[in-house]
Amino acid sequence: MTTDIRRALVVRGGWDGHQPVTISDAFVPFLKEQGFVVETSEDLAVYEDAERLTATDLIVHCWTMGTINREQSANLAAAVRAGTGLAGWHGGIVDCFHDHNYHLLTGGEFAMHPPGFHDHTVHLLPERADHPVIASLPAPR
Repeated sequence: MTTDIRRALVVRGGWDGHQPVTISDAFVPFLKEQGFVVETSEDLAVYEDAERLTATDLIVHCWTMGTINREQSANLAAAVRAGTGLAGWHGGIVDCFHDHNYHLLTGGEFAMHPPGFHDHTVHLLPERADHPVIASLPAPR
């Protein structure tokens, strides 16, 4: 059965420091604008439903730390191998599940932040001020 409906599944949770619900909620409108029907889950048990995962076009993973069980990991990997897209950002995709070879799915894993903070300056180009990534930032001086 083929369908024109594109489905996205946003799976979010884990460590609250990365604000997985707030941050992923900010991304949901973009997915809807791109034509996705969006479902969210705050429970890794969603990865136990292999049929549901393979019927999903895109999984947006926003989960920091935590553990995944063998079945969840295997089903997620099988869905991606079958063509389901996998997206995420920062610690929400690579600082989780240091078990069951999850890092092989993402191509890497978070190891550490360097010690201390490093100040740096970002120079915004005036001719790019209308770019969506920086449009809401103060104008370059």
